[in-house]
Amino acid sequence: MRTQAKKLAAAGLTAAMTVTMLAACGTKATPENLLSDMSKRSEDVESMMANVKMDLNVSVSGDNMRMSMDFDMESINEPEMSSAKGEVSIGSGDMDITMKMETYSEKKEEEYVIYTMMNDMWTMETADSSEMAADMELVSGDIEKFSDKFELKEGLVEVNGKDCFELAGELDGEVLAQVMDEDMLSSFTGLGADESDLKDLILPCTINIYRDSILPARIYFDMGDSLLPLAEGLGMEKAECTMEMTFLEYNKVKEIIIPEEALEAKGTYE
Repeated sequence: MRTQAKKLAAAGLTAAMTVTMLAACGTKATPENLLSDMSKRSEDVESMMANVKMDLNVSVSGDNMRMSMDFDMESINEPEMSSAKGEVSIGSGDMDITMKMETYSEKKEEEYVIYTMMNDMWTMETADSSEMAADMELVSGDIEKFSDKFELKEGLVEVNGKDCFELAGELDGEVLAQVMDEDMLSSFTGLGADESDLKDLILPCTINIYRDSILPARIYFDMGDSLLPLAEGLGMEKAECTMEMTFLEYNKVKEIIIPEEALEAKGTYE
């Protein structure tokens, strides 16, 4: 369970690190223009602050198990670094355990070095650039290819105290197979999946975009009953998962400092 919690946090962190590639500006508010212009302005975003929440609930033989995450995250592009601080809660029946967690990531040459603190203990691991790039694709400019999957809702909504456009749609298995690798999917859901599992999956997705800056304000996924085809093979009667990423500030983070105790963790990159 500890390993899975770390993997979940790492997946959320890598998403936050690269979501600056979603920056947008459009002439006319249509799904195609809004999503296309996001990637065109990505170079204008130097850093970002975000909050990520995830809730997972599964039921096996009548027993309900749950996991939730709530993290505040920061990332900068130069040098390429990220940080995340928050809590992971794990529960079953009437029992709940909450653990504080802190994660830092920095790129060194062709590797990413990830430092994680859980239960007051720091650990270190590395991932090569290709592995990190695969996990990033869900929130990269590639999503503009699928603008026909979204519709622009009438009127504006408020996110983070600001007016926003709202795009709503459903990503099917064909789309998911292109933008989400199986390691990322298993990180989010705790379920093993391959491309054949994805074909019948439908993932409702909502994207909010700030009206004034045309930058991403919020991305929300509701996996809901869509997970059942994956869950049934593991003997689960219910599997629900939601993920929400709210983008609070752009270009306000100047530096990220990794704590000394993290740098001294066993196996620290030399």
